[in-house]
Amino acid sequence: MCLNRLPPTSLKNARLVCKRWSSFIIERRLLRMKNEGRYQNLWLFVFGTLQYSSELVLGHNVNKIHALDLSRNEWHDIDASFLKGRFMFSIAGIRDGIFIVGGRTNNKKSKDDSCFIRPVKKTHKDVMFFNPVTKSCRKIHSMKYARCVPILGVTENPIIPFVRRRSSHSDSSSKGIKKGSFLLIVVGGFDDWSGTDDDSLMYCGEMYDSLTKKWTEIQSLPSDFGSPYSGIVCGKMFYVVSRTYKLAAYDIEKGFWFEIQTPSFAPNNKPPYEPKLVSSNGRILLVSNRWPAIRKEIHNLVTTLWELDLMHLTWTEISIEPDVITDWRYIEFVANKNMIFGVMMPYVDSDEILDDFIACDVSESNRAKWINISSKVVHNFRELYWHPKCDPFWTRSMAVIHVSI
Repeated sequence: MCLNRLPPTSLKNARLVCKRWSSFIIERRLLRMKNEGRYQNLWLFVFGTLQYSSELVLGHNVNKIHALDLSRNEWHDIDASFLKGRFMFSIAGIRDGIFIVGGRTNNKKSKDDSCFIRPVKKTHKDVMFFNPVTKSCRKIHSMKYARCVPILGVTENPIIPFVRRRSSHSDSSSKGIKKGSFLLIVVGGFDDWSGTDDDSLMYCGEMYDSLTKKWTEIQSLPSDFGSPYSGIVCGKMFYVVSRTYKLAAYDIEKGFWFEIQTPSFAPNNKPPYEPKLVSSNGRILLVSNRWPAIRKEIHNLVTTLWELDLMHLTWTEISIEPDVITDWRYIEFVANKNMIFGVMMPYVDSDEILDDFIACDVSESNRAKWINISSKVVHNFRELYWHPKCDPFWTRSMAVIHVSI
């Protein structure tokens, strides 16, 4: 019980006590107990940051993962040399680990790993699984298509038997569904990035089954959907929203997409700030930023939180707050249970370094409360910036999971 509550660093030191402790600590059973135990904290992981370099027009990839222990408000750096300069990948958290999907790497002949400054050599099909407890990363089967910044969705046990009934292995794979089995859904992304060139935009999708260990193609998004920007799995549906507020849902059980009426609050023209979808305890929420209809003395954008009625597919506004977010382009959202977390990254062309890590409590159905959850980030992120020519959408991702670290 005591060893189960120790962090990995302390466990490594405990191996020096005696041979018996050493042999016990390296057993997989202990790691499994830590993963399934009650003593787990909520951690926030930030991937894909850049380090500003005055010698270059743009910055360098930082092969580090920045992790915030939300229970102690403490930041930690985790080595991510396995990324090898990769950027423009997407991540998705599941239980005690994080999927890293797709991405790009620069030409190996380059003398540095600066982003977007030299020709890119390769777009990846690779899919990796990062375990924060052991700080290790392993590859799983590669996708059928190479992608950068794809939209991801992960779902676990409940609907898997229904999906397998459609396959040719229904008799063998529907029985004895293993605990911890999952489906990983990938859709959209770019196959050849050059700015936001629509010619390289992908609409096709594919799904990975952890039991069969195979990727299968799924129905493509409608060609007029536009560039998918954010997605989330809720129940048996995979919801995706485009940069222009178009919505579609993929029925994982039946295997097809259907469009959802564009929200009435969607801007008429191309919005300067893209919407973000999150899922909170079976609820679908959309975070958007817009100018208030009546500005008066309100000069900043207002942050609005909308909830989708899953029965009637209509939207209800549950929160509108001014001054929550000062620079919308440099933020990422992710949800866990009744909390929505947001991170705003620094902006190199500004005298003021933005260091806000915010959270929103949505436990009450008709209201939301925004708070600042970290003010210590400056000490860890002073060297990290987003250059204005590097849209952070291409370079960083965030996940929140429960782990025992």
